[in-house]
Amino acid sequence: MSRLVNTESQIWVELEAKSKEEEKRPASHGQKKRELLLVGHSMSVTSLSLSPTSYFLLSASLDCTVRLWSIHTASTLMIFKGHTFPVWEVKFAPLGYYFATASEDRTACVWRTSVGYPVRTLAGHLGGVETVEFHPNMHYVATGSNDKTIRMYCERILRGDRWEVETGQTMRVLTTTEGCIKALRFENNGRYLISGSKENGQVMR
Repeated sequence: MSRLVNTESQIWVELEAKSKEEEKRPASHGQKKRELLLVGHSMSVTSLSLSPTSYFLLSASLDCTVRLWSIHTASTLMIFKGHTFPVWEVKFAPLGYYFATASEDRTACVWRTSVGYPVRTLAGHLGGVETVEFHPNMHYVATGSNDKTIRMYCERILRGDRWEVETGQTMRVLTTTEGCIKALRFENNGRYLISGSKENGQVMR
């Protein structure tokens, strides 16, 4: 288990265990906590996303970049550049190899952790994109914007045993009356999409 805290351009990571063996030990064994300081961004950190394995961390920043960190070595593995304005949110895909970003430049991007540029740019919003979320089956990406809309893009990242990004076309646009969309979450089975704004929250099917 780990606890993440971002303070301006720095990130504190508190690790409660070093290995799976230590995680299985009772608390009475006195596990030692480790604290890591991750420094690299030139401006404030806006979002963090921990990989499904908890070995890697993504950070987004006002400096328009995203960084991939190794939790164990406290080092930057990759710097991702592609957005022209601040990145508000970064989100690992359910299986970890891909991730998505939401930016003030009115786009969301889908990336691979192995390359430093976006493999797909998702456009269409008329305002900054505040939040992004993968569908559990990884075939769709939802975005929320300060233009009061939610867009659903067809990505089809996982096809059989092959990983690939498809067209990235908008398949649905949902208009709300609640103002800037600040958060999106799919239900575990992907049937419902929950949105949160500065004004209220909605559940969409």
